[in-house]
Amino acid sequence: MEVDLGRFFLCLSVRDVGRSLDFYEKIGFSQVEGEADQGWTVIERGDLRLGLYKGKAGRNLLNFLDGSVQRIFELLKERGVPVEEELEVVSDDRAITTVEDPDGNMITFAGDYEGWVKPLECPRCKSMAEPSGRRFGFGVFEGRSYSCEPCEKSFNAYYKNRKLSHTVPKPKK
Repeated sequence: MEVDLGRFFLCLSVRDVGRSLDFYEKIGFSQVEGEADQGWTVIERGDLRLGLYKGKAGRNLLNFLDGSVQRIFELLKERGVPVEEELEVVSDDRAITTVEDPDGNMITFAGDYEGWVKPLECPRCKSMAEPSGRRFGFGVFEGRSYSCEPCEKSFNAYYKNRKLSHTVPKPKK
């Protein structure tokens, strides 16, 4: 079973976030999220993204963002991986779970919470299709990609206030 883990970025555990931020800015990184006084920040340089967080030095965090969190969680449990944090729904549409590797490094998976997203009838063959992609759009209006195995086609579903509005088959390639 292949599961989308999402985008990866490394988080370094540092003693003093402000001091570390200053160091990384001097070598060309820019702060893009968080605040040092909150105990965490995210910095970027080109395609490289690093998280800095106050913690026990030497205990690093590997982050996977925007993956299939529920599927990842189920797979971890299925394979007997000790889950440090159960699947935690942190907002209406975001969830997170954390495991620890044998050396004590934390691995966090955070992404869309799909509890409200259900399989839909394929507009072509009327079989049930599963969500296959990340959501797109924001707030009141959003969409999600679906794949239909029987007819091997994809379609987009559009939602308004989390209620299905309409579906649109993707054009043939």
